[in-house]
Amino acid sequence: MRFRLKKTVPFDLDAASVSFHVQSRSGQQRGHEVVVAAAAEEIVARYEAPFRAAGLQPGFVTTSSLAALDLLPTDGITVLVKRGGRVLSIAIAGGRALKLLRCVELDGESTDEVMAMLLPTIAYAEDEMPERPSRLLFCGFGNLSEELSARCGADVGMAAEPLRSARGFPDEGNAGLLGYLQANQVN
Repeated sequence: MRFRLKKTVPFDLDAASVSFHVQSRSGQQRGHEVVVAAAAEEIVARYEAPFRAAGLQPGFVTTSSLAALDLLPTDGITVLVKRGGRVLSIAIAGGRALKLLRCVELDGESTDEVMAMLLPTIAYAEDEMPERPSRLLFCGFGNLSEELSARCGADVGMAAEPLRSARGFPDEGNAGLLGYLQANQVN
């Protein structure tokens, strides 16, 4: 994985934490797809430092967007648009198999800025996926939720709904945790 990533990541992979997950291809396709995550060790160390200072050893570490994928329906192609602070994540999944994950830092809190990232991502999905996404879910937008839903209906032609879990509506601070709990069936 490191060899294939060397030309695509903007940091030294020899000083990086790399993790991967093999997922089966959907439908009649043979083989496997691999989801790879890479982060500079200095960044990972900053996230782990509070836990180590408390005498804990970090175990499984993931992004909230990836953990939130376990809240998605298992059928069709779904687009998840999640905001956490100033970071916008757009994930496209076929069932629960990740097909694309895009994370960008937002300059502000406008629906225009979100749509500027979402529209080309949807266009890419329509070109590259075997079928058009069947649903668009969003999470972490607070007061912008209604405006975002209306804009998605008008600009994308797809109704946007809030992300749901068995424990209610996730927000920007707990979507990953609720996805993790659901995947591991913790009550």
